[in-house]
Amino acid sequence: MNIFKPFKAVMPRQDLARFVCSQPYDVLSAQEAMQIVEQNPLSYLAIEKSEINYEHSDLQGKALHLLAKERLGRMLSEETLIQEDSEKFYIYRQEIGGHQQHGIVGTISVEEYLRGRIKKHENTRVDKEAERAEHIDAVNAQTGPVFIFYPKEMTIDTMVKQIVNTPPYIDFVADDGSRHSAWKIEDHITISKIQKKFSQIDTFYIADGHHRAAAAARVARERGNYQAQECGYFLCVAFPDDQVKIIDYNRVVKNLNGLSPQDFLHHLEQDFLIQKESKPLKPTKKGEFAMYLQGEWFLLKFKSEPKPRLTGMLDVSILQDFVLFPLLGIADPRSDKNIDFIGGTRGIAGVQKCVDSGDFSVGFLLYPTSLSELITIALGGEVMPPKSTWFEPKLMSGLFTHLL
Repeated sequence: MNIFKPFKAVMPRQDLARFVCSQPYDVLSAQEAMQIVEQNPLSYLAIEKSEINYEHSDLQGKALHLLAKERLGRMLSEETLIQEDSEKFYIYRQEIGGHQQHGIVGTISVEEYLRGRIKKHENTRVDKEAERAEHIDAVNAQTGPVFIFYPKEMTIDTMVKQIVNTPPYIDFVADDGSRHSAWKIEDHITISKIQKKFSQIDTFYIADGHHRAAAAARVARERGNYQAQECGYFLCVAFPDDQVKIIDYNRVVKNLNGLSPQDFLHHLEQDFLIQKESKPLKPTKKGEFAMYLQGEWFLLKFKSEPKPRLTGMLDVSILQDFVLFPLLGIADPRSDKNIDFIGGTRGIAGVQKCVDSGDFSVGFLLYPTSLSELITIALGGEVMPPKSTWFEPKLMSGLFTHLL
């Protein structure tokens, strides 16, 4: 059984791609997604994010997902979306801010995911995994890809470079300025070479999309005999590791757990050197944190050694172990309502806006987790704290759909 195989993708009509393709379902609130669909009825968000389809508040769960299935069927019948007539691989190129990355789009084995050949680095939330599994099962499709990376392989790189020197099948610029291009790989010899090379790769890593992967595996197991079905593979885009970019994932906290700002600063001095700054800043190396408190910026430098475990070396763990839990009482960042997360390019401006609004008391900017740290932890069988990595650019939804 191949670990990586081609599939008959559902893709948007070429001239409608920029209207159909959307941000992933989990980076937008239901209200934000609803506003987008109201302005652009072709948006794939109506399929990806089922809850924006309801008109009656009593609809939930499977009933909502069946509305998403209906929308998918309608877009197929209207040929806004079109299914390929044969199994192919695809190349997906993303460009933003001078950064460019090329991934191969295909489907990857659920069995190899369950065996651990496809490594994860974070835990999933039970409720989110269940919701996505219900969506996949009801819509009978995987509507968004999992972002995977693998050790750079020269033969694959060479094949990709040759293909992207030809005109793309789809090419558009999204509202955020990122450019998205896609090519079809239809040649059987090239498809076989790609499958052979992927079969020789020992380990793959999930960068983004842990809930999608876990949900796909859940649906496969529930359907039974999944190795012989389309549900035995899940949709992914696989990138070489030298093209993957991680940026900072920051934190904002609503209240100081009963501490005054002065007391909070005093407690921080036990583990951090604190330097007041005259302007906004970002940390420039591991062990540094930028903090925004009461309209002022501070540079925090960790004084001690991290806790002796693989994940203890991460700056997100240092912040959790020495600040968020002991001082601010945040034991589980996945569920605690006192904390929120600022990812992507929002950085300084996003943190400052939250605190200045009065809804949050303090914000922290972190130095990005490195790819080597992610790999070390994944290979060690540990998982990172939640919201440890933010991969940019995000994979667009709607460009590729895998029907089951």
